[in-house]
Amino acid sequence: MKTLEFQLESKPFLTGEVRNRLPAAFSISSEFTSAGIESLLIGQCLRDWLTDSEKNFLDLLVCDTAILFLIKEGKFLHPEDVELFNMELIETALRESGEAFFCHRLDSKDTSENHHYKIHTARINISGHCELVLGMLCPETFAMELEHQNKFCDLVMNFRRAARKIETVITVLKRKHESALPTLIINRSSGRMLNLNAAAVGLFGGEERQLTDLEYSQFKNRLSRIMAGYSIKMENLSQFENSLTVMTLSAEKTVNKNSEPFLADHFLDNIHNKIAGAVTAASYLETLTDIGRVTEETELIEIILSEINDLEKLMNRFRLLLNFDRLPHERINLLNELERAADRMKKEYRTNFLLNIDPELGPVRCEVPIAAYLYLFEAVWRSHFEGLKVIDTVDVHLVPGKPGRELSLVFETKGQQVKKTTYCAEQWQNYARLLTENMKLEIDSSVQDNKITTQITNIIQASE
Repeated sequence: MKTLEFQLESKPFLTGEVRNRLPAAFSISSEFTSAGIESLLIGQCLRDWLTDSEKNFLDLLVCDTAILFLIKEGKFLHPEDVELFNMELIETALRESGEAFFCHRLDSKDTSENHHYKIHTARINISGHCELVLGMLCPETFAMELEHQNKFCDLVMNFRRAARKIETVITVLKRKHESALPTLIINRSSGRMLNLNAAAVGLFGGEERQLTDLEYSQFKNRLSRIMAGYSIKMENLSQFENSLTVMTLSAEKTVNKNSEPFLADHFLDNIHNKIAGAVTAASYLETLTDIGRVTEETELIEIILSEINDLEKLMNRFRLLLNFDRLPHERINLLNELERAADRMKKEYRTNFLLNIDPELGPVRCEVPIAAYLYLFEAVWRSHFEGLKVIDTVDVHLVPGKPGRELSLVFETKGQQVKKTTYCAEQWQNYARLLTENMKLEIDSSVQDNKITTQITNIIQASE
């Protein structure tokens, strides 16, 4: 195999009538092709290798008689692990910078006859990120010569145009890719995973090449299995032909699982995973709607997210009861937890009641499992609100107890006409009672004409 001829041309020379006579199959002006080239270049810059779908895409860009190849740093990215020819043959193309187009003539001889080929090459420079050599190997035939040259020139121009468009987004994506948090990049235009960073590969398990390039519909099952215990941030990038979503997972505080898990834990985890999957799907739909434009779809998405949020709160309350002794503790301020619970009640019951907190109730520190007092205060107030027709005032009083660090809280809710005890009110009373038993507290409630009172005693302050 040897070079018989070498020539250098400064720019595409096929224009006008010659172009118009080329087969329609050679046209690459479609948005699909432009989007595919951009996606391929982004993926290559992030991971230095091509996925199977990207390789298939390259093969579709040329006719059956030609082979499109891609080289980086003297090695074939595609076809991978195959040496089409000796790299010395295109040494000048590899060495020279700029936007020149190169054409090489290749002679290959087998046992029966000689074969003559043309090798077209040109550099694709993604400024500040990487340099590639795009090439096309095709048979040297007079009938197809103009078509091959024209096709390659069009391809190079499209690759260079795409490279210029993605320079800014590559900088952003590389920063995301280098994050210590598990980060996924999803191409919404193609519906495929575009890239996973090292932390994401470790989280999901398996080989990077197996995970990357999966259709999102295939990957979402893996995603839903690990999403419980993680908060998810989604960021959309759509400044070019592709619409990308960067998904970052950050771990929340984990549960201490030294003891054997209960069967109920398994069901709770599965339900949490389903909830997380539903949140991801609804959030994704939300990104597809026009910003600031309210439609029936956006209203339905808000309803879905609201219902999912309520369901997740219920699951968290149940998990608190189930795993109380195994959950990590946090140091909280009772005053802050009271205000948080009150804010939630105002939003849910759509009432702007007046909350009066005893001035003597200053910073009271306690160490309890995460959100224990928040859920306890919510349960107390829910049982009150379900028992009164109209809420007027909500008072919280501090009652000093035994000497030392012990104290009590008295919740007093006044309204108009106490309802007949409802099933919902009873269930919230039962939840509060079960939770106080776990917290080693005591709780007692009483009902008058227009007032419901609940007292929680044996609250122990944390030592300084």
